[in-house]
Amino acid sequence: VALAGDDGPKTLNTCDVEDLDAAIEAVEIGGGQLLTDVMEVPGVGRWVQVEGPGGEEFGLMEPARD
Repeated sequence: VALAGDDGPKTLNTCDVEDLDAAIEAVEIGGGQLLTDVMEVPGVGRWVQVEGPGGEEFGLMEPARD
């Protein structure tokens, strides 16, 4: 897990979620924040990078539905 303010190389763990909007809301309610806008990746899904309340950064991905 990467910490905010660490500008060096890092691996960003990403969790698949069924409902990205609900997951974003849960992050915000828990004291976290979005670090990027939600990105639509055609044929792949929707992705966003977030920061948890402890400064940890991770991604959330809602896979595309066929």
